Formats: sequence, C-alpha cells, structure tokens
Amino acid sequence: VISLTALLFRRREEPIISFLGNFLTNNFNEIFQFLIL
Repeated sequence: VISLTALLFRRREEPIISFLGNFLTNNFNEIFQFLIL
C-alpha cells in the first residue's frame, strides 16, 4: 500500500512518468496477486 501511494504521489508530480507509473502499477498488481495466491 505504501509503495502504491508513493507511486501516486510521483505520478502527480511528474505527468510524463505517470504513463509509465500506470503501466508498472498494473504489472505490479498482477505479480503481487500471483505471489499472494
């Protein structure tokens, strides 16, 4: 949760990285769910 919040703050500060942040967040969520399961 903390890492996701940090990404959200960074995305707000830098719009260019927001695109990469969104892509990385989606992949991170899939990997995280796979690890939890």
